[in-house]
Amino acid sequence: LSDVDNEQLVKLVGGQLVETLVAHDVIGRLMIQCARQPGLALIWEDILGFQNAEFYFRRWPQLDGMRFEDVLISFPAAVPVGVKVATTGGKIILNPEDDYVMSEGDELLVLAEDDDTYSPGDLPQVCRRPLPINVCSPKLPERILFCGWRRDIDDLIQVVDEFLASGSELWLFNEVPLAERNRKLEDGGLCVGQLVNTCLVHREGNAVIRRHLECLPLETFDSILILADEALEDTPVYADSRSVATLLLIRDIQSKRMRDKASQVREHCGGGAPQRQTSWILDMEQASHNSIVISEILDSRTKNLVSVSAIGDYVLSNELVS
Repeated sequence: LSDVDNEQLVKLVGGQLVETLVAHDVIGRLMIQCARQPGLALIWEDILGFQNAEFYFRRWPQLDGMRFEDVLISFPAAVPVGVKVATTGGKIILNPEDDYVMSEGDELLVLAEDDDTYSPGDLPQVCRRPLPINVCSPKLPERILFCGWRRDIDDLIQVVDEFLASGSELWLFNEVPLAERNRKLEDGGLCVGQLVNTCLVHREGNAVIRRHLECLPLETFDSILILADEALEDTPVYADSRSVATLLLIRDIQSKRMRDKASQVREHCGGGAPQRQTSWILDMEQASHNSIVISEILDSRTKNLVSVSAIGDYVLSNELVS
């Protein structure tokens, strides 16, 4: 499905016989997670893509009666991630509790290179030690930018509001006229006044026009999401070209502002030796250390352009959905 609001309609007709996949909703949530955790996009592509390791179910009778905490360390060449429980008609439990006991008929779900590259081995001897104390740092307010407009952007805003700390800002930069945005958001089911942690900041402009982007404080955002515009979804190559152009423009503006700021600091501190000239690609990579930029890529051929350097991450939406 393309819209999460239609999921209940399909369930009404098909009941439990139909499994739904709301592509836009899944990709939107993945993009938000990737924007808040650098490198996560590559992990999702590796796990859900068509290359490298994949998920496999298999029944292992020798595991019957074993606790899941022991099952976890019994496979040298695979990662157990869940169980297909026989007594519940094949219900799948992801990340079971350590004390879950494998029963007759249970199938193990693992992440492995291939279906014949793994098998359980002898249980290794583990030297038990107390775990270090995990000190959770308090969540701080963030500033996030959405470039582009998707038809389910109202759902993305609600997800972001749940993730962020109170006092955060979400900037919406796109070509949708300001007068129409609240109506579109309300039609999608979003009540702006009910957002708990996020304040919306609206800016109108074209994300592939440099002077429009330069009006934004691009160097101040913790993360930036470049969304595939809904008007261009039927032409993936054109949508991707705009996303790549926006990514390059944003990184170029950020790197130039970083250099200018560094120059002002040196002048204020009494000068010093000027920095040697660096290539534009190195400047963009340096800018990527200060903020995360995630691009939604529709065509798998475009990913080579984005992944050629470290200037930004991407979520290859159509391939992940496949």
